[in-house]
Amino acid sequence: MYTASSLYTTISSIVTIFKLVVMPTDGKRPHRKIGRKTGHLWTIPPTREKFDKWFNDPDVRSYAVLCGAISGYLFVLDFDNKREYRRFKRKHKKLAKTLTVKTRRGYHVYLRADASIKAQKIRGGDLQGEGTYVIGPHSTIDGWEYTIEIDRPIAEVNADDVGTLLDDIAVNAKTSVDTDMSAIIEGENDETEGNTGKLIEAFIQQAPKQGRNNALYRTASYACATGTPLSAIIQPLAEVYAHTQPYWEHKVESYGSRHREAERTIRSAYQTSGTAALKAQIKPNKGKIPTALREAMIQDTARENKEGHKVEGSTIPGRLLEALLREGVIEGTSFTIKEAQTIGRQYGISDKSTYEVLRKPLGMISNDKRLFPQLKAPPNAWDTDKGTINENFNGTETSKIINFESLVSPKQRRGRKTTFMFQMRSIEELCALYDVIPQSWDDLSSSDLLTPKSYRLAMHREYVRRVVPEQSVTFMANRLGCHPRTLYRYDRLLGVQITPIFGFIPLDWSNVDTPSFYGESRPNGVTPGQWLQREDGKRFPAIKGIAVRQLSEGQKMVVCERRPSRRVIPDIPMPTYEVIWRRSDLPIGEWDVGGSAYILPDLGPEPESVKVEMLPKVAEDIPVLRISIEKSEVSSDVRPKLSPVSTLLDMTLTLVAGIGGSRRDQLFDLGITTLSELVDADPQRLASAYWYGGYVTISTIVQWQEEAAILLGWRERDPAVVEREKRKHERREAEKICRRRVNKLLKFVSKVFDIVDSISPIGDLHHIEPTRTLLQLKLWEREQKDKSVFVRTEVRIADVNEMASRFIEFYLGYIENMLSLADWQLDEYGFGERKYWLKQLKATNRLKGNFDDDIAKT
Repeated sequence: MYTASSLYTTISSIVTIFKLVVMPTDGKRPHRKIGRKTGHLWTIPPTREKFDKWFNDPDVRSYAVLCGAISGYLFVLDFDNKREYRRFKRKHKKLAKTLTVKTRRGYHVYLRADASIKAQKIRGGDLQGEGTYVIGPHSTIDGWEYTIEIDRPIAEVNADDVGTLLDDIAVNAKTSVDTDMSAIIEGENDETEGNTGKLIEAFIQQAPKQGRNNALYRTASYACATGTPLSAIIQPLAEVYAHTQPYWEHKVESYGSRHREAERTIRSAYQTSGTAALKAQIKPNKGKIPTALREAMIQDTARENKEGHKVEGSTIPGRLLEALLREGVIEGTSFTIKEAQTIGRQYGISDKSTYEVLRKPLGMISNDKRLFPQLKAPPNAWDTDKGTINENFNGTETSKIINFESLVSPKQRRGRKTTFMFQMRSIEELCALYDVIPQSWDDLSSSDLLTPKSYRLAMHREYVRRVVPEQSVTFMANRLGCHPRTLYRYDRLLGVQITPIFGFIPLDWSNVDTPSFYGESRPNGVTPGQWLQREDGKRFPAIKGIAVRQLSEGQKMVVCERRPSRRVIPDIPMPTYEVIWRRSDLPIGEWDVGGSAYILPDLGPEPESVKVEMLPKVAEDIPVLRISIEKSEVSSDVRPKLSPVSTLLDMTLTLVAGIGGSRRDQLFDLGITTLSELVDADPQRLASAYWYGGYVTISTIVQWQEEAAILLGWRERDPAVVEREKRKHERREAEKICRRRVNKLLKFVSKVFDIVDSISPIGDLHHIEPTRTLLQLKLWEREQKDKSVFVRTEVRIADVNEMASRFIEFYLGYIENMLSLADWQLDEYGFGERKYWLKQLKATNRLKGNFDDDIAKT
């Protein structure tokens, strides 16, 4: 046995030699010294100071080795079955020569890979991978010490060897059952026996993961919950159980003993499930309210946000009502605000919240009635005036002579008078006011009423446990008056198992034209909630053009849609699948198959055939479906006969503006090879096709059809359209001229401004011609870039021409003044050389000539 000091030395040497990351444990659980959360240990290894603090404690007698990337992609084969470990050693002799630790029930085989490996079930145990841990060697738990069986370096395993290893030791449910069991499943004929076959298949799939006994009990409980008779399931399921071998060390049992054990387990599951079902039908005890009433009280106070979700529903009215019922406030009983507040505080409801329900709008029902009716308080002992006496005792002579002061002592008269009293309504009356039918009575505990979160969480928990819902998240969130994101958080807290449901219909040439199969595509090419899936698992957007192309290539396709997921509380016995495939064209539940999301299931019966008239095959033998709706305005019987020129044009799709080589090839794939076929095509059909490199709108396709009809001579261009296009072209040309002149003049004025400013600073003198012109040109340049500013182009061109003339005249005069000076004066005043000003004169005259030519042209 290792002492505290020797264990610290041993762990230090193991960490150093094998390069492992460890943490202390208390038994097999993380030690309290680490804290409640341990996820960060798989990303950041502990420091030396923290390591010393952990393992110098004499209370620490065991530790865990973290698997995954943190320990150099370590994974451990945890064999609980010694027979499977011996089989592993025989088949994988090289891999078995690695660090191996003897455990209480089996062995830990340490290996390293090139990448992370996820944890999974293996034959006779588990594979501990990324995010998991194993108890390290020389740890002591319940008097048992984990010893090193094989003291060798940890073996390195490449990706190919990992694949070979997992193919050999990964659990395969079918290998654990004798082959003659298939006869039991294949012998199902009627509806009851068909359900029995599915239950047997569910047991076979779950047995390697959960163990034979757990899988048998869960399967039998599910059969009872779904109404399968005990007589129909007990013998077939017991037969399968008796032929199933155990998945870890187990004493030798005979076939008869296993069969009798299975029968006892199945009967126990039916008895327990039947008792639970019977309890659910019993009317609830005093102090409970119907589930529908709880939901209605929350929804009555909720508001609808911009997304259409009912949010911020208050749980206080329902919690207060249930708290009063639990504390004995029965139907017809009256109570005061103080009494209600005293009860509310016991269930986490503040005095202010109770007052809001009793006196404020929070307690108002939508039909202008109060949750708790308000009563007139009885007369107080000091109310001895005649008005009070007559009001409460009908003014009888007997009542008038009663001495109220003699009824109570002076001490009892102290304190504030009771002003308001409230009455408890009956459950039937509340259900009528909220317009609900009391069908289910979910049993909530007193702790479930303490906070709004616990109240909603309990309602969601009981609903999922009772119904096993297949409802949208929005529907279930509206029940609780919260946002769908909150419902996802509740699912995580409860550990709800969410199984996606994919509705599917086999796709072929008989139903490829069904509009509901295809969704509206987003700019990124995704069709939310709908997709096409090929037999090899590859998915495509739900676009008709893709479906046509894939079918033409002989691919087996289904059209899929995402259905509301199935939610199950883990303690409910239900078969678990990665995804449930459901035939959408059959009644719900008639064809549900569990399986993988990327492996198509058995497609079931053939869909009903649809009569579709097929045209001759064209363009690589792609069948073309005749469109029943005629989109062209020119019918085929009034079209003119085609001339030889028209026949030539009819074969050239690329003559249409906007159709290039790639668009022509895509139209060929859709069965459109000529201009006349393009005119006849349905724009909606073409718009729903998949266009490589982008999507084509219906308006673009209509423009193609118009242009094709004009090229064929079936239509003439509209003169108004021609004139409009001509004016648009002229406006664009005028804008180009204006932009070019502004940029040219701005470039010249900027240089002149720099020259003049270097001779005498003029930057702050806005009235000087270079400064004023430069500022105005920059303003025009900004307006050209801002599309929201509208300026008539003709006016702007005239302004630019006028400004150019004025500035050129100014600068020519400035150059003449410079040239009028003598050379010694230019040099004396720092105005530069005469040669420089002669070049400026030449450049200015060139600019003036360019502007004059542009003005003459326009």
